[in-house]
Amino acid sequence: QSDTHLLTVIRYIEANPLRARLVHWAKQWPWSSFLFRQDPQNLGIVDPSPVLLPENWGDYVNSSLTMRELEAVRLSIRRQSPLGEKDWVKKIAAQLGLSSTINPRGRPPKSLKK
Repeated sequence: QSDTHLLTVIRYIEANPLRARLVHWAKQWPWSSFLFRQDPQNLGIVDPSPVLLPENWGDYVNSSLTMRELEAVRLSIRRQSPLGEKDWVKKIAAQLGLSSTINPRGRPPKSLKK
């Protein structure tokens, strides 16, 4: 699996103050991990990113997520399921005992066969 999904989640988190219209730019929010990532020598309580962030990370965070990205992250949060490519999600969900989080909600339809 590529790192795109993880970058999307980090971006989603660091752009929260923007979506809430608390600031115009991510760097304006004093309690954001975004500020700490600007100075890798002074991460404070923020862990280093497990993947390399693009050089234009600030522009990336300040640009809106697509509706598809936003919906995918929110569904993953709501269902408490892994976020990623379909095969990877199935594999990780099975390994972590999260298969129920990726199954359709509700009772399965009755079979028409008798």
